[in-house]
Amino acid sequence: MVGEQELVIPEKVGKCIRDTLCEACSISGASMKKMQFSPISGGDINQCYRLDMGMQRFFIKANCRMGDDFFQAEAFGLKELSNTQVITVPQFIALGSHERWQFMALEFLKFGPERNEFSLGMALAKMHNYKPENTGQLQYGLSCDNYIGTSAQVNKQSANWLDFWLQCRLQPQFQSASTKSFSTALAQQEAPLFAAVTKILQHHIPEPSLVHGDLWGGNKGYLEEGVPVVFDPAVYYGDRETDIAMSELFGGFDNNFYKGYEAHSPLSCEYAYRKPIYNLYHQLNHLNLFGPSYLSSCLASIEQIVCSAADY
Repeated sequence: MVGEQELVIPEKVGKCIRDTLCEACSISGASMKKMQFSPISGGDINQCYRLDMGMQRFFIKANCRMGDDFFQAEAFGLKELSNTQVITVPQFIALGSHERWQFMALEFLKFGPERNEFSLGMALAKMHNYKPENTGQLQYGLSCDNYIGTSAQVNKQSANWLDFWLQCRLQPQFQSASTKSFSTALAQQEAPLFAAVTKILQHHIPEPSLVHGDLWGGNKGYLEEGVPVVFDPAVYYGDRETDIAMSELFGGFDNNFYKGYEAHSPLSCEYAYRKPIYNLYHQLNHLNLFGPSYLSSCLASIEQIVCSAADY
C-alpha cells in the first residue's frame, strides 16, 4: 500500500517517489514494501509528507500547480545555504516528476521545543559573511531566477544595488499589480516611491551577502537539542539587512536572535531608513498573491518611505 487514506497525491506519483528514492539512496527491495506516507500540515503551497521506507525517513514536498523549475530553484537555494557550512538546512536528496506532479525529497529533521535564538542570529550573521571561492567579484542577484512564495523572483545580476532593487524587486511587483483591481491606487504612488528609494539607496553600496530571502518565523525551526534550522529559501546575493528586515516584518524572532546577530555583525544606524524599503517588496508580493487586504499596509509603507526620504 502506497499511503494512508489522507494521502492526496495519486498512487502512481507515490510509486514514482518510491522509485526515485530507491535509486538515489540505494534502498533495498524489502524496504520498498514497508513504505508509509504520513501527511504533515503547515504549508499552503505544497503537499508535505513524512515518508518512512524501512529504517529510513524522508520529508517529501509535492505540487501539481507550479512549473518544472519550482523545486529545482528551492533545491538550488538549499545547496547554496548548505555550502556555507555555518547554518543548518535540511539536506537535499532527490527531485522527480510524474505527469503534472513535481516532487522533492529532503532529509527529515525532527524538531523539538528547545529554542536557541541567539545561536540562530549568530549563524545568520556568519552566513551573510560567507564568500564562495573562485567566483571573482560578486554581484547582486543570482545566476538563476527563483521564487518568493509562488511568485517568480527575478535575480538578474547587477553591480548596482539601487538598480537591482528597483528593477528586480519593486518594478516586477508593480507590474504584477497593474492588472489588478487595486492598480490605480498603487500606480499613483510609483513615481514618488521610486524617487524616495533612489534618494535613500543611491549611495548605499552593501557587500553582496548570500541572503535567505524569505526569512519569516515559519521558515525556521530547532532540532531536539536546540540547533537552529532554516528552510524554504529564496536565495540571492544582496544586502544582508533584507533578511533582518523581513524577520521584523512578520515576527517570530525574539530579542536573543537580534543580540546574536549583532554580536557578530552590528547593523548600521541607517538601517532604519532602509528597512521599510526592503519590507515593501514582501508586502507588495502579499498584495499580489492574496489581494486588497494588504493594500492599506502597502500604501502606509510607501508614505513612510517618501516621508523619511525628505529627511534623509
